[in-house]
Amino acid sequence: MTQRKGFTLVEMLVVVVIIAMLAGILLPAVLRGREAARRAECLNNQKQLALATQQFENARGQLPGYLNSFGGVDNLTWVIMLLPHLGEQELWKLWRDPNRPLAAKAQAGGTTLPVVKCPSDTSIPDHGLSFVVNCGRADLNEVPGNAKLLKASGLFFNLSDDQLKSRLAIRTEAITDGADATIMLSENLHASFWAPQPGPSNQVILLTRTDVGMLWTVDGAGCSRINQCRDEGDPNVLGPPPEFARPSSAHPGGVNVTFASGRQQFLDEGIDYRVYCEMMAPDDKIALP
Repeated sequence: MTQRKGFTLVEMLVVVVIIAMLAGILLPAVLRGREAARRAECLNNQKQLALATQQFENARGQLPGYLNSFGGVDNLTWVIMLLPHLGEQELWKLWRDPNRPLAAKAQAGGTTLPVVKCPSDTSIPDHGLSFVVNCGRADLNEVPGNAKLLKASGLFFNLSDDQLKSRLAIRTEAITDGADATIMLSENLHASFWAPQPGPSNQVILLTRTDVGMLWTVDGAGCSRINQCRDEGDPNVLGPPPEFARPSSAHPGGVNVTFASGRQQFLDEGIDYRVYCEMMAPDDKIALP
């Protein structure tokens, strides 16, 4: 009798099937583990921004605006104002320099800042922004006559406007509903850039609150709910911002948010919209009808 060597075809097929079954069992767990790691890094980056915001408030006595002026320099986003508290002193010196043209500064807006990016947001450009700040109600114009209602509905405003600067100064300790109950930071897949960008013919593309902030509406119309109109091809995506100035993320089921106290939470996308609005508004009684 001759001794048989190797596997038969049937035995090989059995081994292949077993390996495929094991891979099918393990792959989802590996993917979940990777997403959990990305979400943890995303949350940590948001935490660093929250700490930098608190340091800014301790130094200046108020929160930054989503747009700011400093030393005669305008168009400074909230991220730019936090640069010295994020260990980016050289970038801060560049942006605060009144003698450097805005177009030259905008070229530096292409600098990658890992702390303002969420690794789960795989479509973000190198110089993009994943995180946004609470800019209040979308239907309110930023004019002096709306100052009380604006402060009741959000935390970050256009402080480049001298008429609004003193009226809209916000301190977290003075938040009527409490800093621990008011959302300060979140994610948004449709946020744009952390600084003004160079445009054609040496022009500069200035940023607005829909680029660097999140807004909410009383009735939840349009795409204002968490993760709504997020996916490409969604038939509800009808128009430009403020349709997309809301919390959204690549995480399944919700978004990471940070409250004004520094507390962090994964906010379920199915949260009752009224409850979400109450979390956004620093003073529910005034901001919500």
